[in-house]
Amino acid sequence: MLSIRQKTMIQCVLGHPEGISGKQLSEELRVSQKTARNDITMINQSFREAGIQISSAQKNGYFIREEYRSQMIRILEEQRFPKDEKEAQTPIERRMAVLDRVLGRPGIAIDHIAETLCVSEQTIYKDLAYLDKVLTREYAFCGLYVQNHRACLQASEREIRRLVFRILTGCIMRTGQLMPSTLYQLMRGIVNLNEIYTFYEYTVRYCRERRYGIPDQLLAVAAWLIFYTNVRREEANFLEPAECHSCQDELAGFLNYMNQTLFLELESCDLEFIYRFLDGLGFWPADSERRSLEREKNRLLIHEYFKKLEDQYQITFGEEAVRQAFSKDLDDLIRRVKVGSQLQDFPGTASELMSGLACEAAMLMAGLICRECHQVLTRAELRRIAEYILAGGERKQGKVELQLLSGPDRGRYYHVLRWIREKAGRWVLLREPCPGYLLDEVCGSREPDLLIAAEPVDVSSHIPLLTLSGALTGAEERRLRLFLEDIFLRKQLALLKETLLNGRRVLFFEDGLPPEAMLSACCQVLEATGSVEDGQQFWQELMEREQNYPTDREAGCRFFLPWERHAASDGICLGISRQPGPGNGVVLAGAFAPCSEVDPDVTIGLLQSILKTQEAVCQLRDAADAVEVLQILADGMINKYDRR
Repeated sequence: MLSIRQKTMIQCVLGHPEGISGKQLSEELRVSQKTARNDITMINQSFREAGIQISSAQKNGYFIREEYRSQMIRILEEQRFPKDEKEAQTPIERRMAVLDRVLGRPGIAIDHIAETLCVSEQTIYKDLAYLDKVLTREYAFCGLYVQNHRACLQASEREIRRLVFRILTGCIMRTGQLMPSTLYQLMRGIVNLNEIYTFYEYTVRYCRERRYGIPDQLLAVAAWLIFYTNVRREEANFLEPAECHSCQDELAGFLNYMNQTLFLELESCDLEFIYRFLDGLGFWPADSERRSLEREKNRLLIHEYFKKLEDQYQITFGEEAVRQAFSKDLDDLIRRVKVGSQLQDFPGTASELMSGLACEAAMLMAGLICRECHQVLTRAELRRIAEYILAGGERKQGKVELQLLSGPDRGRYYHVLRWIREKAGRWVLLREPCPGYLLDEVCGSREPDLLIAAEPVDVSSHIPLLTLSGALTGAEERRLRLFLEDIFLRKQLALLKETLLNGRRVLFFEDGLPPEAMLSACCQVLEATGSVEDGQQFWQELMEREQNYPTDREAGCRFFLPWERHAASDGICLGISRQPGPGNGVVLAGAFAPCSEVDPDVTIGLLQSILKTQEAVCQLRDAADAVEVLQILADGMINKYDRR
């Protein structure tokens, strides 16, 4: 399936029988010449089986041979206009087809949907249950009901149209196609699909004539929004006339042009609705004043995020190219959040995402966006942020300070250095290498945690020395990795014992209180011990995050963490219920201060590894006092090291 831009490119080449230069083609499509060449290559690969291609010559540029033109037009038309008999092939397409039959109808019988789609009624009931869950969780839409063997939408037309906008925007933005298969199944019974291409061509023509640098995906979204609004306007008067459209700018001029040119006769409230949606999506010329103001506002939020990353997690980006790419992606994310068209394709449970320092740093951005836009991020968006941090983020504090001794065997030295950076960069802070005769001076000034020599050396030092005699084998790599990880974990364990946990921060509850009440008491203890300034406010923050991103409840132990590191000092409070039962096990509330050496990810990971079984929770529940609880945790950590 060709993308929107590639189809437009074929039309452009077909419109120049004598040929069109790469520079002209890139100017008409508002892309670079390199992008145009890459698209031509992908088009030729797609048409390789058909035996046709776009040719090029130094004199004529790009052209399509006369014997290929009719065949190219036919294939292009087949891709532009889907056949009505195309049926759903995947469960996602089938569920979209079910939603298509429910949209815009007062109610439709379950057996009628099952007969139309050639599946059982039980399958349709399962699809409706799945749709209800997805629409509620990902689109904040709660209007899908099944009553008396009939499915219907009990919501205002405004809410229904907003839902459709968010679904189609997500489909188009993810695939880069004007008619992806899931969107086709959703809309085939609602609108005339062939006319969508007419709207799209008018949209492209208007923006190309004014040389607006707007991505093709947004042009496709604009065409869908205008056309679908026109269809809904013909069916019912559903928006309040008091909502008047009064803006006078590039976007308003575009909407007025489409309304008048295509004789849509949309009401002012319809134009206002479309304007607000496209405004939030970023449908603006690259040099637009409005777009510049939006980018500046987003830039300030992104700058605040990078500042908090450095202050609270000591995460910086050494490569400027990675930082710029990350900033661009965050700018796109903020615009997706404003219109509710976030990425929704991340599978799995919360536990697969909520582990790792990068994911905790991603949660920091989720808190900032929740504050500014009053929206939460999906798991897919959090995963995307975490991957950027893993790829380009560097953490300076809390690592094992490692000093390498340079020697005559430079090849072995660089081999070990490269392995440490690739395999253990998360735990290690590499110092500049030094020769053996400067070892005493360097150790006195830098005080590293470990010395590593790539070949045998004769030195004496109070700091542990690890000598690697030869190239690293698989077994030796594993030993070195575990050795470095153990030093890092022991440093965090020492901080855990010294500053985070003590007898005052262990609570026992004789009654079977719910986890929320236990958490509230833990927050008050953190306030009394000086970790947080306001225990009630801290509890509200923990509950807000829990509501948006629920924690796992395995083995009756739950861990509650804040959005960001802003506590007065590091602290962890354990609440233990004496009463057995689901949800009445162990509650942990963690507070972490900025710029501290405690790594929340490692600290919580240590406790999770100890309390991941029901047996461990029962041991804490049966403990006599806080001293015994701390001893149980200490023994669990020792056993963890022994197993390693």
